[in-house]
Amino acid sequence: MPFCGRTAVLLLLALAGQSAWAQAPLIPPAAPLSAPATPPPVLPDGRGLLPPASVSPPLPAPVPAPGLPDLPLAAPPAPPLAPAPTRLRARLPLPAHRLVLPAVSRVAERQVLYGRSAQGRALTMFVLDNGAPDTANVTLIFGGFHGNERSTPGVIERLRRFLKQTPAAWPRRRVLLVPYANPDGWALGTRTNGRDVDINRNFPAGWREAARAARYSPGPHAASEPETQAIIALLARYHPAKIVSLHSPLHCLNWTGDLGRAMAYAMTADNHLPVKGDIGYPTPGSLGDYCGAHGIGIVTLEFAGENADDAWQENRAAFVAVINLRPFAEPREVSKE
Repeated sequence: MPFCGRTAVLLLLALAGQSAWAQAPLIPPAAPLSAPATPPPVLPDGRGLLPPASVSPPLPAPVPAPGLPDLPLAAPPAPPLAPAPTRLRARLPLPAHRLVLPAVSRVAERQVLYGRSAQGRALTMFVLDNGAPDTANVTLIFGGFHGNERSTPGVIERLRRFLKQTPAAWPRRRVLLVPYANPDGWALGTRTNGRDVDINRNFPAGWREAARAARYSPGPHAASEPETQAIIALLARYHPAKIVSLHSPLHCLNWTGDLGRAMAYAMTADNHLPVKGDIGYPTPGSLGDYCGAHGIGIVTLEFAGENADDAWQENRAAFVAVINLRPFAEPREVSKE
């Protein structure tokens, strides 16, 4: 074949190969070979260990839906906070109409042992001072003079609680409370003391040896009984201006002396009991006679019966009135009984 013919044939073959190469699909480069996997370890007894957990590939970023704005993704909710300790929690103030303030009591109370009974029982008295008391206006109230008059110590206890809870009702006053003037008689349930003597006939004022009945026994001599002696010493020590002696069941106010009369009228304005200057029978050697002889105002308050609740409700306001009464106030004019 001449040279030009061979050249033409070679040229045609080259052009045909170039056209075939251009029409063939491109082959992507091979991915790099990964390192051969390490076989899982084998225990000596031939058991294979579990392969390590595979790591999940990261999730693709979310693609917003078409037509919606590309909003930032919300952060996952934070775990709830643990509640603060109770002592650190702030408390809002209550409204004014809901504030409840504790009552501030100005009453100072002390218990005094002023003697012993015939059988050795304690003779006790409660001294209540409201603020700086006016010591010229001291009120002494006796209960339990006769052990068979059972309501009087209970009324004394109710009065004691009332005075401590309501200091505004009796400002600048001193009150002395004796719940059991005759504790032996209370324990025995008798009018007389542990030696069968009526201590309300044993005071050294008009004392007489004769007696109408055994239950009125005045004792071998005036002030023979330890209860009587202790009361006389108590009066000398505390100097009460006013005394109220609780008894039952005559239901009246029996007064002795001018101040006693003023006290009775102050009390009857509230309890509406009849006022009497004479109880209706002689009482030689009584506490009333002794106080009258020493210028101390005294009222014997006789309850209607032995129910302490009824007696307290009937006489609560009368107690407050006599405690606040000035020692030398003039009595109010009322019709004479």
